[in-house]
Amino acid sequence: MMTPPQTQAVTVLPLGMDERKLAVLRMAFRMHQAIRYQLAEAAGDTPALAIVDVDNPQGWQVWDELRGAHPALPALVVSAYPQPDAPAPLLAKPIRVETLFPALQQLLTKPAVPAMPPRAAEPAAVLPPVPPPATRPAPQAPAASDAGLTRSAIERAQQVRPAREWPDRVESFDPTAGLYGVLTSLYRQRRAAAVFVDAQEVLRLYPAEERCVCCVAPDTLARLCAAPTPAIKLRALQGAHEHPPVDAPTAQSVLWQLALKSARGRMPEGVGADSLIRLRHWPNLTRLAPLPDAMRMAAFWTRTPASPRMALRMLGVEVADLCNFIAACHAIGLIDTRRASPQTATAAAQVAPAPAAAAPRGLLSRLLARLRGQ
Repeated sequence: MMTPPQTQAVTVLPLGMDERKLAVLRMAFRMHQAIRYQLAEAAGDTPALAIVDVDNPQGWQVWDELRGAHPALPALVVSAYPQPDAPAPLLAKPIRVETLFPALQQLLTKPAVPAMPPRAAEPAAVLPPVPPPATRPAPQAPAASDAGLTRSAIERAQQVRPAREWPDRVESFDPTAGLYGVLTSLYRQRRAAAVFVDAQEVLRLYPAEERCVCCVAPDTLARLCAAPTPAIKLRALQGAHEHPPVDAPTAQSVLWQLALKSARGRMPEGVGADSLIRLRHWPNLTRLAPLPDAMRMAAFWTRTPASPRMALRMLGVEVADLCNFIAACHAIGLIDTRRASPQTATAAAQVAPAPAAAAPRGLLSRLLARLRGQ
């Protein structure tokens, strides 16, 4: 049986999958040792295999487009429903490690399949009704309307990188001081106020309307964020300034930028390497200032609590980018944190493999169990 050399990664093209499913596949590929797999990083890459999730309204259309572009590419069809006439091997949901990798390896050992015509449309009664997807399926290339999700951001999100270890020392900053502390406090208390530094109006925050007006140039704001103890005064917004302009930026976009200028690669005090972090929901990255690997970190922390040490080890991102992401999410109120127990911290640092489960579990459940050290 022929298998690819261990030093060469097998590129897998995923289609019809949202970012959550891509993140799960990415983690599964990192944990697989026998054959090294990686997701296709760009539309120009040459894939060796494809995985097509057809459980969405455009699922079979995506399959036909794949066959038009790559008529002989080995592929798997992924579905939660029976597909008696599937034009390729079927991988049933929930996807499990013990079925995913044998199916991929079997595709690698088979000769190239002949070109197949597009799959004919079937009567609606043949298949059970498919519920509407919870999230929009991921296209092969970023849509023109997704201005914030640029090609380079998607390519970075799909890269497989070596694990990193938490450094001995990471600088921190006081999240209750300076402009960062004042603005985040006002935002949480839902207080509309104008912020002055040395008698100069810097910002006007309107939490109820989710708006914030910056009254100074970006370089001036960056300088004020870097100042250790600026003289800050507040004034309640009244009269003509009671409501924001209609074209004012969103409060979260300004707070996100202010957090990046304040953190500068440092961790907020009170958040340690072994603190358990979870995002309350996915940040709207299309409307926030770009941050390297923000998509990957959001996917990692949205599903389950994990420590910064674990995130660094699993994602292989830069420490400064990870600290900036935590500070920015904290500024807009997305982060839940709690201190990990010594047992949890030790398990996270060692990334111990999970024991065999008594009952079969899905791929997502197995990966999350490994992250929790269960």
